Amino acid sequence: MNDIAVEIRPVEARRVASIARTAPSVPEVGPIVGPLFPEVAGALGHAGVLPHHFGPGIADYAMRADGSVGIRAGFVVPDSIEAVPGVDVEVWPAYGEVAVTVHHGDMDTIGDSWGALMAWTAANGYEMIAPGRELYLTEGDVPMSEWDTELQQPVRKASA
Repeated sequence: MNDIAVEIRPVEARRVASIARTAPSVPEVGPIVGPLFPEVAGALGHAGVLPHHFGPGIADYAMRADGSVGIRAGFVVPDSIEAVPGVDVEVWPAYGEVAVTVHHGDMDTIGDSWGALMAWTAANGYEMIAPGRELYLTEGDVPMSEWDTELQQPVRKASA
């Protein structure tokens, strides 16, 4: 994992329908984030938003000083979606510089990819400026071993 492919590029703002939760620590993120996607999809469906009207799954993770992790997870939705009962609909901001790589495969090893991205970021003189995001690129009923997940970490060049 030392030779990961990373690019620095901007990411656009996205309107997202999501639900927020807190994991007590990093190892407990998976069991909390996974159920959020069907919960948000159900709320969207109840509001009459069909699956082909919303985009990819997306999540962000805010590491907190006490070791807990703030999680928001849901789906990119069109600008026409302004409110959905039971979920937050808001614009997640654009960033001019984001360290981006793609994790291939099971979620069980995504922590390794995040670790490699964080190591690359520090080694190349960047510092994190906002929560990291995951954009789930694989659609449909595909085995998790074939998933592609884009890891996005907003950054800026570190001060000397």
